[in-house]
Amino acid sequence: MRNASAQLIALLNGNNTYLIADLYTVSLLTGETYRWNTGDTDLTLDGKVFRHTGPIIERDRIRLKTGLEVDVLNVTLKTGDSPQAGIDHHIQGRTLPAAATNGALDGARVKVQKVYMPTWGDTSPGALLMFEGAVAAVDPSRNQVQLTVKSELDKLNQPMPRTLLKPGCAYNVYDAGCGLSRSALTVTGTIGTGSTRQVIKSGLGQASQYFDLGVLAITSGPAAGSRRAVRAYAGGGFTLSMPLGVAPQSGDSFKVYPGCYRTRPACAAKNNSNRFRGYPYVPVPEQAR
Repeated sequence: MRNASAQLIALLNGNNTYLIADLYTVSLLTGETYRWNTGDTDLTLDGKVFRHTGPIIERDRIRLKTGLEVDVLNVTLKTGDSPQAGIDHHIQGRTLPAAATNGALDGARVKVQKVYMPTWGDTSPGALLMFEGAVAAVDPSRNQVQLTVKSELDKLNQPMPRTLLKPGCAYNVYDAGCGLSRSALTVTGTIGTGSTRQVIKSGLGQASQYFDLGVLAITSGPAAGSRRAVRAYAGGGFTLSMPLGVAPQSGDSFKVYPGCYRTRPACAAKNNSNRFRGYPYVPVPEQAR
């Protein structure tokens, strides 16, 4: 069932001639909103202007049915090879395909409305909400972008229970549940003699395994700008997951922050035991009955 204003119901029931256009609202995660319509001139609805100078938009048919099935709508934004003068196919200062390739449309919200007008430009009867959802997939090509949009019911596709009973912590290190601050735990150091592309020696005194699964970034010297995951840390030495592109030199500086094995001892090593969300005494599946 769709909600319509009394004026729109009267228009549709009056056997009158009316004009139709689709209105598209695309809201990016970064806050920008783009509004387009499928007509030949700009249309204004509820004080918001829907431009006709955007991309050519095609979509699948929209179904209306009962039940809790997630609806999927494919929307294609076509830019053409040579846009005409006055046509704007840009978002965030880039062409649509380029912006989509850079992830601008990932997770964007798309709302499709249909407006019925007694005369062109008269949107006073209001519009019908036809579809609303979030972009689940983006497929850009040279002159078009295809969006796969899933309806709001997709939010119900969540694993239950929310937190599984498992030995390891349910939080990811540095997320809101973990509560640790990456910047507060980041330390600086100096590369010592004997370091190689994959083994970095230093004078840091943290306990063994403290920096395991963390990230080390070189901040000076020939390898400056390189970042690598820490596979193992012991006695002030780091074994990187992958070799650096060039060997660092003694005296170069670096920054490193620790990762986490998501065990109770690992939380305790960072004074964060009170936020540990694991269940270390859960029996293994072979023993559970």
